Amino acid sequence: MLILLSPAKTLGLVSPLPALDPTLPQFLPKAEKLARAAAKLKPARLQKMMHISKPLAELNAERFRAFSTPFTPDNARPALFTFAGDVYTGLDAASLDERGIAWAQDHLRILSGLYGVLRPLDLIQPYRLEMGTSFGLGKAASLYDTWKSSLAKALNDDAASQSEPCIINLASGEYWKAVDQRVLKPPVLTIDFRDEKAGKLRFNSFIAKRARGAAARALIDAAATSPAALKDQAILGHRFAAEHSTPSHWTFVRPVPNTAADTPSSKG
Repeated sequence: MLILLSPAKTLGLVSPLPALDPTLPQFLPKAEKLARAAAKLKPARLQKMMHISKPLAELNAERFRAFSTPFTPDNARPALFTFAGDVYTGLDAASLDERGIAWAQDHLRILSGLYGVLRPLDLIQPYRLEMGTSFGLGKAASLYDTWKSSLAKALNDDAASQSEPCIINLASGEYWKAVDQRVLKPPVLTIDFRDEKAGKLRFNSFIAKRARGAAARALIDAAATSPAALKDQAILGHRFAAEHSTPSHWTFVRPVPNTAADTPSSKG
């Protein structure tokens, strides 16, 4: 069983690291080519291409210029302990014990616009390059074109070594699109999180991101052999809703009470 997550825009570069041997990204040579190509772009071009502020564009232009191999613990950090957005708040990697980290190394994969796909202990250098960016290598017009077949084949290989060769998709739509579904062999289970308010299901991006990370953490803690380990769990208040689910797409629902603002006024 493989669990897929998206990366984070926010990075944590000073948090403590586990005393475990790091690994190297499978597609580091391609990542280096992408970084070298991006390093040739001026900050103004990066700002427009990535839809970011001028200070962020300048920061990431410098990061691309500073990208250097070989990766070592002195110039790079393990991916799971570097990404720090909402998903990773929900996962809380800092509290994992060695057994949990080792299990995650075998079963958790993080999709990445720069690195393609990462294991938790794979070293990375700071970057920002979202998968939806119109930027690619050679004739590729986008990162989707750059990565599509490579990611599916890598996931096929990793899943084939699992006792239950299936993929638990907890990644965002932007990153899941980068995996060529026509090439992918294992069965895929996509998990969504929704709020239920006034009888309607609603998507809360902030809560859903944290819930994805919390779901991944629940599977890690259970050393799960099947996604069924999630069915009886409350994931940040979300519970499995059979009536909103299919065999390949599970929905977890969190009831949200109506507020005074949601109740029609009797005045008038």
